[in-house]
Amino acid sequence: MAVLVVLLIVAGVNVRTYAADACRLPSSGILVSASGNFYADSRFSSVGSTAVEFAGSRSNANFAAAGVVQISIDNVSQAEGNSANLLVFTVSLDAPAGQPVTVNYSTVDDTASSPADFAATSGQLTFIPGETLKLLAVSINGDSLAEPDESFTMELSEATNAVLADDSGIATLINDDFAPTPTPTATPTPTATPTPTPTPTPTGTPTPTPVGGTDSVQFSSTAYSVNESVGNATVTVTRTGSGSGAASVNYATSNGSATAGQDYTAASGTLNWAVGDAGAKTFNIPITEDLNQENTETINLTLSNPVNITLGSPNTAVLSILDNDTIPEVSINDVTQAEGNGLNQLTFTVTLSNASGQVVSLNYSTENGLATGGSDYVSISNSLITFNPGETSKPITVNILGDFIVEPNETFFLNITSATNAVIADSQGVATLLNDDIPGTIQFQSANFAVNEADGNAVVTVTRTGGLSQGVSVRFVTVDGSAVAGGDYTSVRTTLVFEPDQATRTVNIPINDDNIDEADETIFLALESPTGGAVLGSPINAILTIADNDNAPVLSVNNVMQNEGNAGTTPFTFTVSLAGQSSQSVTVFYSTADGTATAPADYASTQQNTLTFDPGQTTKQVTVSVAGEYN
Repeated sequence: MAVLVVLLIVAGVNVRTYAADACRLPSSGILVSASGNFYADSRFSSVGSTAVEFAGSRSNANFAAAGVVQISIDNVSQAEGNSANLLVFTVSLDAPAGQPVTVNYSTVDDTASSPADFAATSGQLTFIPGETLKLLAVSINGDSLAEPDESFTMELSEATNAVLADDSGIATLINDDFAPTPTPTATPTPTATPTPTPTPTPTGTPTPTPVGGTDSVQFSSTAYSVNESVGNATVTVTRTGSGSGAASVNYATSNGSATAGQDYTAASGTLNWAVGDAGAKTFNIPITEDLNQENTETINLTLSNPVNITLGSPNTAVLSILDNDTIPEVSINDVTQAEGNGLNQLTFTVTLSNASGQVVSLNYSTENGLATGGSDYVSISNSLITFNPGETSKPITVNILGDFIVEPNETFFLNITSATNAVIADSQGVATLLNDDIPGTIQFQSANFAVNEADGNAVVTVTRTGGLSQGVSVRFVTVDGSAVAGGDYTSVRTTLVFEPDQATRTVNIPINDDNIDEADETIFLALESPTGGAVLGSPINAILTIADNDNAPVLSVNNVMQNEGNAGTTPFTFTVSLAGQSSQSVTVFYSTADGTATAPADYASTQQNTLTFDPGQTTKQVTVSVAGEYN
């Protein structure tokens, strides 16, 4: 039946007639299918219309020629098993698509029927851009019934952004159950049967009958598949024939595109059948799961060295390991840093969401924002970065051209423009160059300064860091701590002016030297009110310590001589003197001690009494009572 399709075409371009059920406009890249779908590239511009009539059968080659993605599904054969298990179809695109591809699927009964032999299923698959493989699992209801091989179909329909190249996948459930061999009924011994005359043994050696008869052994299928996440692949080997004799066969794996020790564990061994055993045998191949997105990989399977049995067909097979890892997504971070003064570097980090088993390559370029290539940074155009299998992170370094100019913060961009074997999730990294060319940050050189009282002046240093390109100023003040202005030092209140390119200023604070023994004293220093755009840094407060240079005062006591008297008591007064002044209280303990005079006969003893000299006092008196006598 002819199908009428109305199509806008470029004026003056003729429509060709194709024998297949599709039409393509010359030089336009436009393909029209008999189902009414059409595909156009960026050269299409409509300025007229025409009607095109199609007849004939569909040709997928026309779609391939137009660059349209094609969908196909594989056929799967496996032993049905004796309990619930899974059968997995692989649905694939012949090439990655640049837009999401969807396709509907549903199972259709054949000699196998649902729900007795399998669980019917239907739904929709979605391929994200860059994805080429999807798995469809169907639950199989294995049993122990001896029955013929059975099959059902998985049908694909209603594809969007792609065409169906193979829309039917056939699932074959291979019977692995065998009917038991019936036990023959015993034949009764006939009555009075004469013993026959023995048959003479013929001359020569008779040809022996093989123990296994005409039995053969072979794989249940030429192709097996397993999802990487399953852990073990189970391979079935069947025996056909009577099973009348014991038999064995060796099996072994070898690398296809999969590598033993990396993708799977090599397996080899012998399968044995006892007399009367005609059932299927299985062996397992451990599968290694990884996080790498990769293509389907294959293992070669071989049967060899049959004993008392012949090799059937197939005696070689292929096991496909279906990857369960998603295609990596590419992203790039944003970076913020000071622009610096001169050549320095800024580094972006490009990340894959998961490792890939394939080489991932990306193209990237820089793009101006407020920052300009050539003056603020070194531009990059269409450079390539490559991730080897297993790698998930790569740096991209851009050279920054720092300066001394006071300016706003500036930005530029690093764009990922294309990706191979990955999809781009975040295509742009933003670089922010922070302006660090400010008029300056002002602070004390240290939080603590010290001076000896005898030095005369204390020198305090104030520094400016950062931008030095212009003049700035700051207010400097002293505040009494334990030191007192006018007595211990002369207070200072002044404005410090930093000229362009001047990074330090010093302040002299006059210190008063005295003769008073005293503790070390402190002065508080402060910076305030910066001008010219300068800011205060840290520290903006400091302490100046004045170290005392005076010796501690010396104590002495005088001698006293006077008449003791003939009766009563006479006071004897001692004078205790302090040589040198002190700004602190001076305390001393005193006691009497016997000489030729003894207490209490000659005087009144005193022990561990205290004298205290307040600041400025230099003498104290102590009186001792002496007893008078006539001797």
